[in-house]
Amino acid sequence: MSKNIQDFNKIGQYLLIEKTALARADAAMIFGNKTICRNLANEAANYYHLGYFPYVAVSGGVYCEPDDPLDNIYETEAERIEKFLMARGVPQSRILLENTASNTQQNVLNCKAAFNQHAALKDAQSIISFGNIKASRRFLMTLKAQWPEIFAMHVGVNGYAHPVQKWYEHDGFRRAALDQYQRIDPYIKKGWIAEVDIDDINRKARQIMKNP
Repeated sequence: MSKNIQDFNKIGQYLLIEKTALARADAAMIFGNKTICRNLANEAANYYHLGYFPYVAVSGGVYCEPDDPLDNIYETEAERIEKFLMARGVPQSRILLENTASNTQQNVLNCKAAFNQHAALKDAQSIISFGNIKASRRFLMTLKAQWPEIFAMHVGVNGYAHPVQKWYEHDGFRRAALDQYQRIDPYIKKGWIAEVDIDDINRKARQIMKNP
């Protein structure tokens, strides 16, 4: 490791957003990730049952390996997450399935289009997004750039079985997080993402909680 602990802590505090302040939202949005489908579904289902949102949009068109190698059934990330959500008691009628996106920008744009075509969500003003902890800030930054009219809060889902505060001690977690960190400046220059103010998101969420 060429960086020192102070450098790692600075990167982690910026990049690895475990959770913003949360208020009740019009819907949730799950950024698919084939390695942590169950984790993402479980976390979103927990908040659904707590009443934080009435609908869940699930996005991800990358195919996952079969759960059982003998059944040879391939599912997209979105399809697998939907299955796990339903197993946790989220009705299928409350799930918007978007299973064509192959990158984060498409996740956002395709879900935005799906909301616009949904009677209950076409006027949505707020969401809580769920995604792999390694890319928490980039998810929020993509939403800011590609869907600026929506107020987005976020829950980062840690699938590494390792404390977020010590992310740099886990080889896989460290490589993934540093890869995400290196994408930030190039993506900003391309206009794919825009910087976000986490303190401002937290203030707005807390204000909504005070005045629902």
